[in-house]
This record gives sequence, C-alpha cells and structure tokens, in this order.
Amino acid sequence: MDQIASVLLNFPPAGGVSDEEYYKAAKIHSQEVQKLAVSPKFKDFAPQLLDHVNPSVNSISYLGLLIAAHNANTVPLPDLLTKITTFLTTFDSRQIRCAGKLFSIVLDWLTILTSHHVSLVKFAYATDKVGHALPLLEKDIVFYPGVKGLNETQPPQLTSTDALQYDFLRGLCFIQRREWGRALDALERVITYPTRDSHACSKIMVEAHNKWILVGLLHTGKTPTVPIITSIGAQKAFATLGKPYHALGKAFEETTAAKLKAEFETTGPQLFSEENNFNLVRLVLQHYQRWQILNLRGVYTKISLEQLRAQTQSAETAAPLASEADVEKLLLQMIDERMLAGRIERPADGGAAYLVFAPADDEISEAQFAREMAVRQQRLVDLAPVVRAMNDRLGSSKDYIKILVNQSKREGNGRRDYEAQFLDQTEDEDLMSEVMSGL
Repeated sequence: MDQIASVLLNFPPAGGVSDEEYYKAAKIHSQEVQKLAVSPKFKDFAPQLLDHVNPSVNSISYLGLLIAAHNANTVPLPDLLTKITTFLTTFDSRQIRCAGKLFSIVLDWLTILTSHHVSLVKFAYATDKVGHALPLLEKDIVFYPGVKGLNETQPPQLTSTDALQYDFLRGLCFIQRREWGRALDALERVITYPTRDSHACSKIMVEAHNKWILVGLLHTGKTPTVPIITSIGAQKAFATLGKPYHALGKAFEETTAAKLKAEFETTGPQLFSEENNFNLVRLVLQHYQRWQILNLRGVYTKISLEQLRAQTQSAETAAPLASEADVEKLLLQMIDERMLAGRIERPADGGAAYLVFAPADDEISEAQFAREMAVRQQRLVDLAPVVRAMNDRLGSSKDYIKILVNQSKREGNGRRDYEAQFLDQTEDEDLMSEVMSGL
C-alpha cells in the first residue's frame, strides 16, 4: 500500500513550474494512475487510501481511487456518495483536464438523483462556481431512488423536497449564465412535479412558475403555456398567485411598449423584489425591444436602422431609441450575444446603414446541416441506454404489466397510449407521496 500511496501523492509538484510543465506532469501522472488501476491491490486498498488523499490537492489520484472503490463495491453507498460530492465540489480543474475519460466515468454515475446532488448545486450557485458544475447540471436525471423497479443496495435518502430543490436550483444556475432554454426546462420540471393529491401545490412550485414565465419571455418572446400534465391544484395556484406575471406576459406581447411599462409600474418594483424576481423583470423590459426586432425577420430581409428606430420601442421609456447610433449599439449587443443572426451594412456611397437578417434555418448551408444532423444523431445514441433501462424497469413492473394485460382484453379501435394510462391508473411512486406546503 505504501508503494501505491507514494505514486498517488507524487503529484502535483511543489511549485515553481510553468503551466506547460504542470500540464505535462499532470498528463504523465494520469497515465500512471490508470496503470495502477488495473492492479487488484489498487482496488483492495482504495477505500483506505481515499481517507488519506486530498481531493482538492491530489485530484487525479482521488478520482482513480473513487472509480476503483465504486467498481469493487467495497464502500457503503452513503459514504461513497459523500466522497463523490466532496470530490466534485473541490477538485482542481487544472488536473482534471488531463483525466477527462476518468472524470466522465464519475459523471455517468449521476443519472440517478441523490440527496448529494442538491448539496452540490447549492454550493455551485452560492459560490458562483456554476461553470465547474455544468457537466453535472446539464446531465438529465433519469432515475429516482425509491421508485419501483429500481434495484438499490441502500434505503433511499431522497425526499420530494430534494427533487424539487435540485431542479429549481439548476434553473437558477442557468439563469445566472443566461442560458434561457436550459433554465426554462429545469423550471418546467418543477412546475409539472406530480403529487398524490392533485389539488396540492408547494411554495417552490409557485416560485418556479413565476420565474418560468419570465424566462419564457426572455427565451421565446412570448408567455409559455402551462403543460397539460401539470396537476389541477398547481394550475389553480399558478393562475391565482402568478397573476402579476401573467399580466406582464400579456403586456409583453402587445405591439407597443406603453402597456408593458405601465404594467410594471402598476404592479410595483417592490413585489418583484420581495419575490426575488426584480432583476429578471428588468431583463424582460430590456428584451422587449429585442424581440420586436427579431419579429421583423418574418417581414424584412433587410431594414434600415432608422426604420428599426421608428418601428420599435424601449419598454423602459415606452418610446423609440434616441438615435440611430443607439439602435446600432443594441444590434451589435444582440449579435455579440448570438441572439440575433445578421449583420450591419453601410453602403459605399454613404447612404443609410441597414440590418441584414441572416437566412432562415431552412436555408442553412450543407455543412451546417451536416453538423446539426451529427449532433442529433449523437443525442439518439446517448438516449439509447436510457430507453433500454426504462424498458427494463417497466418490464419488471407488475402494475405496468397488469395494465397491458387488461388493455389487451378490451375491444376497441385506434391506438392507445399505454404509458399515459399506466401513469393515470397506478399509484404514485414513493418519491411523489410527500406534498409540501412550502420549503
């Protein structure tokens, strides 16, 4: 064990080395750890060595030990999850860039939600280190401990509060990064969270709904529609407690900015501040004119900056921008943020500058089309093991099989959505049994 420990603790260097030298040493050390990993003794000693290796200092070594301990199944699950969480919140990113394959192995374990996910996302959000946690935050949760058909070696330690909090905090992290699409998806998971009592709704679901409306306006330029799978109780709560946000969304879709500005001032900044949504609302006001510009894509292929100034308004002033220069500044911001695909052109004769919209998606180049197809193909490849796992779970579920048998005995025409009927007719999973009045 001492010989293995000496190798594990041989990196990083004490100091005084250049970035290039550090990177080379890290790469060599990663290869040495991978060689050690194939040794039976490495697996035997891994649980003990984990207590003597610092994950923030010896990140590559700790990563190798984690994988060995996991594969050997010699560390109790709660302890292993704690060590994984400690590693993911403290590892040295300079080292891990040389151990990408090993790091991916650990991330692949995390498709099952654990209570430690919440600790990690809280830490990332509170310390403004969301970027380091993105590999986890962007990963889809597929399984929940405690659900039927999922084999576990330890009792589940997950509550519905954890499940709600995790996606809510994921949404906040993506909002912080202005990744509106991902934020919208995360918050939508919260508002559609199922409960045994269809008339119940938790406080966190209401908070997520209000942010979800604002994020939807930023992402799509219109108020999102509540999914039909949302429980009746939640829909009623959203309609009542989310009135200021629905009114704001309705005003956002008006053709002039005066209504939106008036709605914001009538409701009052204090309410939005109390609900921690003031900054988001201000962004919505700022994006009103941006979406007016984007909506002109369906009318023009190019338009002068002066025409843009005359046809669009700022929701902060309910008036057009003061000058053509202000319009150009706004357009350049939108292009830089990749919100607007286009360019500003100025005629050689000194005529008026104009905005040229980029071609629509159906006119993209063959190379771009090929890249998009490759991305979609990879998504299907990544989805395949998830589908197989879900099929295995359903295939071992007595309730699901019972539904299929009963359905096969019925006479009738047309296709039937067995999955929907299964969800409607069987009891909620243990995870969904807890109805909260708030956090």
